[in-house]
Amino acid sequence: MSNERTIKEIKYISTEKLIFDPENPRLPSRVDATEEEQVLKWMLEDETLIELMLSIGEHGYFPGEPLLVVKAQDDKYTVVEGNRRLAAAKYLQYPGLATIHKTNVAEAASTSVHKPQELPVVIVSHRNEILDYLGYRHITGIKQWPPLAKARYLLQLYERLTYDGDHEKFRILARRIGSRSDYVARLLAGLKLFMKIAKEDYFGIQDIDEETVAFSLLTTAISYKNIARFLGLKSGRDLSLHGLKKANLEKLLRWVFEKQENDKTRIRESRNLRLLNSIVANDEALEVFEGGASIDAAAEIAQMPTERSEIERFRYSLSVSYQYLERTREYAMNIDVFSSNDLVLTEKVLESVKAIEETVNERLPDTTVKT
Repeated sequence: MSNERTIKEIKYISTEKLIFDPENPRLPSRVDATEEEQVLKWMLEDETLIELMLSIGEHGYFPGEPLLVVKAQDDKYTVVEGNRRLAAAKYLQYPGLATIHKTNVAEAASTSVHKPQELPVVIVSHRNEILDYLGYRHITGIKQWPPLAKARYLLQLYERLTYDGDHEKFRILARRIGSRSDYVARLLAGLKLFMKIAKEDYFGIQDIDEETVAFSLLTTAISYKNIARFLGLKSGRDLSLHGLKKANLEKLLRWVFEKQENDKTRIRESRNLRLLNSIVANDEALEVFEGGASIDAAAEIAQMPTERSEIERFRYSLSVSYQYLERTREYAMNIDVFSSNDLVLTEKVLESVKAIEETVNERLPDTTVKT
């Protein structure tokens, strides 16, 4: 039987014989994909699943959207495409499976006319036959997955290729999903880095985990040449991670994702990655930034022409400092209550200003009137 004929053949199989895909790219690592209870709970965290239940319950299951499955063990089938629809059908049959949103699930099930016990499926011989379809549907199609799920899917394809050289693999994958090879490379490199971060348990940073690290922001960060080199990568497409500097990876993670007291990160917003790109390539700016200076202040130093003399750099820095202090004074006028830490930092600023004043006074020419 040809593949074309097999793809068109729809069968109805009991939901009892349909199991969730353990390689589902959308599943977060915290979910044990072999445990149906965990998968169902994760599916229900997205409350649009209840909307899907209501739709199926009212109109029935549309046979024009069969599940795509492959044969598993014990007369069962793995659902490679259609896991959310399977979850909705299972909750309609057995609302007691819900461990969250119990009331909403029970209500959706009780008011539903249709509770399909069998679902239309297309049985495919090999998982690889479905992967190409998933690419067009969820990578560049109308039902696109989020970037992390796209990257996990691409990694499945990447690991199945037998071609030598990443460049050729990227080109083949790009052609399969109707995209560009540089996009494929960037997603895969970002995923490798993301997996490394997860392996390091997010460096023990509080409130940082798989769900708070925006994968797209990570891939954008390494697309900047200086940031990639700061991490020890050859480029933002380096899957090997051979030269990775773990200490710098932790720094990047903190700067981009760790929230400060003002509920902002060190870079504040994603567009400031361009500023960070200039900072990490400048030793003086990086030292200042690591010392606690704002990203704007550090970027000012990074963007200062290197050919300037010391006096020119001093005057430039002094001018920028004055501008920031004036802005700080304006902020202070609108604040009702300060903390003791604010006073401590203010005193440190005063000490620095006095030290600068003394140095300037000492080195003024004799003809200049000293203060």
